[in-house]
Amino acid sequence: LTHNKKKNNFTSSVQGEEIFGKFTSSFETDIHLYEEDIEVSIAYSKMLKKIGIINQSENLKIIAGLNEIKSEILKGTFKWDFSLEDIHMNIESSLYTKIGNVAGKLHTGRSRNDQIVTDSRLYFKKKTKTIIEELFDLLKVLVDIADKNKEIIMPGYTHLQKGQPVLLSHSILAYFSILYRDYERFRKALINIDFMPLGSGAFAGVNIPIDQDFLQNELGFSQKISNSIDAVSSRDFILDLLYSCSSLKIISLISGFSLISGFSLISGFSLISGFSLISGFSLISSFSL
Repeated sequence: LTHNKKKNNFTSSVQGEEIFGKFTSSFETDIHLYEEDIEVSIAYSKMLKKIGIINQSENLKIIAGLNEIKSEILKGTFKWDFSLEDIHMNIESSLYTKIGNVAGKLHTGRSRNDQIVTDSRLYFKKKTKTIIEELFDLLKVLVDIADKNKEIIMPGYTHLQKGQPVLLSHSILAYFSILYRDYERFRKALINIDFMPLGSGAFAGVNIPIDQDFLQNELGFSQKISNSIDAVSSRDFILDLLYSCSSLKIISLISGFSLISGFSLISGFSLISGFSLISGFSLISSFSL
């Protein structure tokens, strides 16, 4: 960028545009949203046909073009243009090339704002449901293992040392309890994710009769967001999911040190307080969210 003092404004050089383009690009992160972006656009095209904005021929042409793009991406033959801002622009540009100006009708009443947040909610909804299903399977496995080991006794550990005898099943079900809380956290996160923002426009709604009920049904969202400003500006659902993910971390400590101090309630038991403190301090990162 070069500054013109007389006119008190900025003009951009080719190099400046290239640098700023790289700075504003979200290509590396939103490339994961291509499937949802196409899915949302197909649903939106169907809705535009339903309310009479486009005809059936145009609707089918848009859907065919989008499916062709998806097929090319899956095969690895799609030509990504990294000079474009993101994957949304890549898909849009490719659609124009394939079907012509009818591609522009897909943006009738739709903003990049509500498009991208809908893509994001749909993507995170799918991922969260997968995590919930896999956690549920893990919980069933833990219950099954505990049930098969009711009579086995094992040493219970405290401060990294043998403390008291416990049943193996009791120890296993401790992990069940821990992971069940994680399971519930993900279920609550899913409730907050599962809201549809599409139809909110840039932030103040749109002036055409968008059928949000149809879009909600097509995309499988359980609820709609009632306020258009909240719909396009809120990303707290991602923070809820990140917090849930952070609780699944497993921290392992290096053995081989002996930092013994004090005694506990258990007779003859020495506390390795150093490692206990390290383990406690390591949790601070979780609260930094």
